[in-house]
Amino acid sequence: QEWGMVWCLEFAKGQEIKAAQGRGWTDQGIRLACSHEAGGGFPFRFEFRCEGVTIDYAKTTAKTAKVLAVAQAYNPFHILFLVNGPTALSKGGLAIVTVTHDDALISLTLNRKGDWDVSSDVANVTVPKRFSTASLKLFARKNNGKTEFAGNADGLDIPAQDNAHAPIEHAEFRSEEPPS
Repeated sequence: QEWGMVWCLEFAKGQEIKAAQGRGWTDQGIRLACSHEAGGGFPFRFEFRCEGVTIDYAKTTAKTAKVLAVAQAYNPFHILFLVNGPTALSKGGLAIVTVTHDDALISLTLNRKGDWDVSSDVANVTVPKRFSTASLKLFARKNNGKTEFAGNADGLDIPAQDNAHAPIEHAEFRSEEPPS
């Protein structure tokens, strides 16, 4: 939760993103590296562009071509991300999967209590040998210590072992708290 607030406050003070990464993100176990980065937009918005993106968190690495993050100056705790794919995931140095997708739009809202809300909308998602979908929407939030997940997919296709396909027009899923 702190890294997002550090990001917003560092931009508000006009300092570089590297300073925010060093103080806030590494404390949370997050490392962001860019082959090229730029910021701007102040005083109306806070904008950060990162190309050749690598994000390490919880022994998992995500790599993607480009990320654009924008927050309006009047509401720096609501950050919009545009992610250009494909996105490759690896864990412990071993490749897990490369996900191809159109531009992903992600909305992240933070508050001072450490709660957050994230939603994403991605078109034409393909995870080889696992699934493809025309549209994938994922939602997650942490509110008062409780984390919830939900999502839906349209035009979902799941390949079977015998090379058959299982097309699904619309699917929805959500997490539930286990009974006490």
